[in-house]
Amino acid sequence: MRPGFRSEFSAAFEPLAAQEPHWGTVAILPWDADLFGFVVAEHEPGDFRRIARALPAYREALAGWAQRTKAELIAARVPAAELAGRALLPEAGFRFVDLSLQGELAELSATRLPSAALELRQAQADDLPALEQIALTAFRAGRYHMDPRFPHDLADRRYQHWLRNAFAHSSAAQRVYVTGPPGAPQAFLHLAEQDGVADVRLVAVDRESQGRGVGACLYAAVLEAARASGARQAVTRISASNTPVMNLLAGLGFRFEEPEAIYHWHAPDAPHLVPLGEMF
Repeated sequence: MRPGFRSEFSAAFEPLAAQEPHWGTVAILPWDADLFGFVVAEHEPGDFRRIARALPAYREALAGWAQRTKAELIAARVPAAELAGRALLPEAGFRFVDLSLQGELAELSATRLPSAALELRQAQADDLPALEQIALTAFRAGRYHMDPRFPHDLADRRYQHWLRNAFAHSSAAQRVYVTGPPGAPQAFLHLAEQDGVADVRLVAVDRESQGRGVGACLYAAVLEAARASGARQAVTRISASNTPVMNLLAGLGFRFEEPEAIYHWHAPDAPHLVPLGEMF
């Protein structure tokens, strides 16, 4: 299960082309589309051999589906080792934007964690304004931020929305941890626990506190809290462009696998995307 909204929300996938079910499926992502104010979608490619034999028709099917649904962006994900898919997607009009990795701390119960110098607590209502500001300003990684045609402010707003959703759905199994005084937190971490697995979903440190060890202390403290509540394993999904956090997690004992290449297809003349000529 990929960390994030997908465990709480689902998309209605349909065949990209009814007459060609082997080409894969596609769906509007309602949570992102509602937030951005325009349609974004995700494509799950099918048999790349069949796609390769009918590439012009496949391209037409993508464009036709996008035109019918008014989708301006369609994402596609393939395992990094799927070389045929990675070769074909650019031929179909997709552009590589990111590489994500699954991080896993398989033996959390036996891992020696560093002592955390910062006090950990669960987020309260008066923390939310400051937490939203952190979510709006702290992130630079992720597929929307790595897409040069995607508006940066909307990519920031997506993390703000993610935090609000996590805060609104907090429970014994899903918590937002923070460091810092009430009403003025320095950092937050969204954690979900299920069946002995601690899923680290979203982490951010305010800009003034970055580079001071706050993130490392936050991770260590939350993992210790998860272990105390019965978690035996920790997982996360991370962008390979986020090297500071990858190094931090590696130092805590995480190992990385399941590299996944992420591509974006952009509709021609999409009104909400950054035109190519304005990127320079």
